[in-house]
Amino acid sequence: MPPLAGFDQGTGPLLPAVAHAGSDGRTEEPFRIVRPIAYDGRMIVLFLLGVALIVTALLSAAMETGARVHADGIGAVMSAYELWYILWPGKLVVTQALVERHLHAAVWQLMAAILSFPAWFIAGAPGVFLAWRYRPHRHGDDDDESNESLFVFDELADAAKRDGFAEEDDDMAPNYGREHDDDPLPPGR
Repeated sequence: MPPLAGFDQGTGPLLPAVAHAGSDGRTEEPFRIVRPIAYDGRMIVLFLLGVALIVTALLSAAMETGARVHADGIGAVMSAYELWYILWPGKLVVTQALVERHLHAAVWQLMAAILSFPAWFIAGAPGVFLAWRYRPHRHGDDDDESNESLFVFDELADAAKRDGFAEEDDDMAPNYGREHDDDPLPPGR
């Protein structure tokens, strides 16, 4: 099967790159091959874990709203500890006893410190990180290329100046045949 136009035998699309003038005045490197990151099974699992954590964060925010109906005197943001205590108080006490008996009391203190944050934050922060970091269709190691693309307009403007286009000539401004652009009303009114 013949290769598709614009692709380099399955290695990635050929994307236009910023042309740089060489020492002889000719442009170099009109196209650059951009290869996507090899997306292995581990990355897919981490991406899906991030999405699952984001869904868990949204569900815990909804459960927090429902728990406010049962709780009196809860502030604007409910901690995960308070949410757990309101929804399943028996499970919280059993979990605390099991952790202190089988692991150590310091482990429960660490868990209590983590549970002092809102449940949506505990699940959402790592979820957003994992989903963003391991998202599909991400091109790798192109930070230099993306930083170069920030200056494309400046490079094009400099090239236009060198080619004789003046800044004061606005070829995109409409001309309605009016003599004075300062006059807000057309003649005859």
